[in-house]
Amino acid sequence: MIWTESVEKLHEFHAFLNSLHPPIKWTLEIEKDGKFNIFDIAITRTDDWINTSVYRKPSASDRYLHYTSAQAWQEKAAVIRSLTLRAINYCSTPELLSQELK
Repeated sequence: MIWTESVEKLHEFHAFLNSLHPPIKWTLEIEKDGKFNIFDIAITRTDDWINTSVYRKPSASDRYLHYTSAQAWQEKAAVIRSLTLRAINYCSTPELLSQELK
């Protein structure tokens, strides 16, 4: 959501939401430097546009199945296919897609 009030009021609203039904707890993520990450999507806001790309946690190793592993070839192909489809679905510009596919 886009919050137009002060940060203090945002925290008050967040506390209010979490008080409505105690077993359900909402999290609060705030944009920093025009960037926001949610699930595995990185959202970058510029003056007039929003770009999206794949987000990886800082602890991500980017290691998947090794090509010489004893896994079935279908599983190795599925890793490549799923990473490629994720890049195609999440990257909003051809430049971001090209970066991700590299």
